[in-house]
Amino acid sequence: MKRADVVELFTRLRELNPHPTTELEYDTPFELLVAVVLS
Repeated sequence: MKRADVVELFTRLRELNPHPTTELEYDTPFELLVAVVLS
């Protein structure tokens, strides 16, 4: 993808959901990594 396309994609995503959340529970970046690997 061209850089302009990527910027447009993220701009639209930000407009649709300005405060995204995750169902994964974590307290540290390492716990997030493990949660993603296990999910």
